[in-house]
Parts: sequence; C-alpha cells; structure tokens
Amino acid sequence: MKHARPRILFVDDEENVLNALRRSLKTHTLEWDMSFQTDPLNALAVCKTQRPQVVITDLDMPSINGVEFIEKMRRAHQDIDYILLTGSGDFASAIEAINRAEVFRFFTKPCPTHLLIEAIELCLQGQNKKSDNHQAIEV
Repeated sequence: MKHARPRILFVDDEENVLNALRRSLKTHTLEWDMSFQTDPLNALAVCKTQRPQVVITDLDMPSINGVEFIEKMRRAHQDIDYILLTGSGDFASAIEAINRAEVFRFFTKPCPTHLLIEAIELCLQGQNKKSDNHQAIEV
C-alpha cells in the first residue's frame, strides 16, 4: 500500500520568510506535501481538513504568538510535531516554547536548511515508529 506524502505546514506572518522556506525546500516537493500560511488563525482552520504531521511556525506573529498557536493546535491534534522558529535569540522564549508548548525543536532565523530538513525528518521518523508500534499492538 502506498502512503500519502506527509503534510508539512509552515506558518509565518512574513511572506518573504515563507518564500525563502519554499525556495530552500524545493528539493523536497515530491517527498512532502507542503503548505504555507501567513495567518495563524487561517492555518488553524486549514488544519481541520488538511491535518499536517509537522508544523513549523514563527514565534512572533501579530494575531497570536507561536506558543499560543501550538497550544491551540495541540488541543485538537495531539499527534502533530511542532518546530518553532524565531527571529530573536530570546532564551526565555525558547524555554517557554519547550516547556509550555512542548516543541520538538526551536531554531533561530535564518535556520540552516539542512537543520530544518533534519528536524522534519526526525519528526516523521518518530511518527512512523509510533504508527508501526500501534499497528503491531493491534494485531
């Protein structure tokens, strides 16, 4: 049985950041189904019908910050992994994100592409292992 491509959602209020991510991850377009949203509230709505496996979000956004966004997402989708990006190297924000929002990784922008790819792949591998273990238990 062929599996659908994993859905990866990117959320950042700055279109130029999303465009840069789109360009830097172009080599993965056949491997991942990537979606890019500038509005975190719209992203919440999109996730109801197109649930991603991994969400990469900005920390500092005007309508809702990244930690609050992740908390809202987590209430509806416990099994999604989250990666947080920030333009500031604020250590307190990193601690809050890790402890309060339980993010998988926290990177400062600009994040080297290879580190972001590695983090996404680790998220997906972890989810595949959980899925395989769950299926083995059901047998």
